[in-house]
Amino acid sequence: MNDFTYLDGVLHAEAVPFLALADRFGTPLYVYSTRSVISRCRQIEHALGDLPHLAYYAVKANANRALLRLIAGERFGADVGSRGELYLALEAGFPPSTITFSGVGKRDDEIAYALARGIRAFNVESREEIDELNAIAGRMNMRAHMLVRANLDIDAGGHAYVSTSKTAEQIRHSV
Repeated sequence: MNDFTYLDGVLHAEAVPFLALADRFGTPLYVYSTRSVISRCRQIEHALGDLPHLAYYAVKANANRALLRLIAGERFGADVGSRGELYLALEAGFPPSTITFSGVGKRDDEIAYALARGIRAFNVESREEIDELNAIAGRMNMRAHMLVRANLDIDAGGHAYVSTSKTAEQIRHSV
């Protein structure tokens, strides 16, 4: 299946010539294939089969509203990294119970906003983050659900500055 293809030397998206899209909408123009997005979501779901799971889309990858609505319609979860991304995910139709909030440096107002909307969980990376999240939830008379990111101390290779599984001390010694 290829929803982007050349027909008689002209690039098409789902059988619509790109030139016709450019004439109608102007340029620059981002073109997505609804069929491709839905097909990829369904391939992931099919691969996971009957295993209990919830596949997540990282909103930071592309926060296009139409794209988010398509993915939400396929019953995926959303992983957000900011209040703005959370707002877009909710607006696109992702149920709060399918949204996780990731990333370091979450602001107190973002945490409170997410808690008030009943998201599924926060991905946390440090004891300090756990303590802060608990404090904010406590002030709101709520309980925060957390997923803990573990540092397994595995060096996957590559440059030390982009390492995601080594301690700061290990990185300093490898540079």
